[in-house]
Amino acid sequence: HIIKNKSVDGNDVVYMYNLLFDEISKMRKNNSPFYLEAFTYRWKGHVGHRDDIDVGVKRSNDLISWKNRDPIKRLKKSMIDNNIFSSKDYDFLVKEIQEKIDKDWIKAEKADYPPIKFLKEPVYSK
Repeated sequence: HIIKNKSVDGNDVVYMYNLLFDEISKMRKNNSPFYLEAFTYRWKGHVGHRDDIDVGVKRSNDLISWKNRDPIKRLKKSMIDNNIFSSKDYDFLVKEIQEKIDKDWIKAEKADYPPIKFLKEPVYSK
């Protein structure tokens, strides 16, 4: 048997959503597999906040072209073009998110260190 497959631009959020919505429905209906290869690019280094453009000429050139295909900017444009969202809505949302991050950052910096025994316990989220 041949497994249905597709290679796509993983930075196109709207396309990915529509494709997966359709393919997941088909998989559930037909009890069949689907293989998806989504091309994306890690902007930041493995550790830290840097872009790591100094790790090679190819990385520097690749990073610029991938940043021009920023999935968040593309989604924002699509939502504005389709009258789902306005630039003002976006700016408000970004401001709201940044305020939450700033507030939580200050809270984290003021928090006590966890007990040393936590180093040996599993980490999970509820």
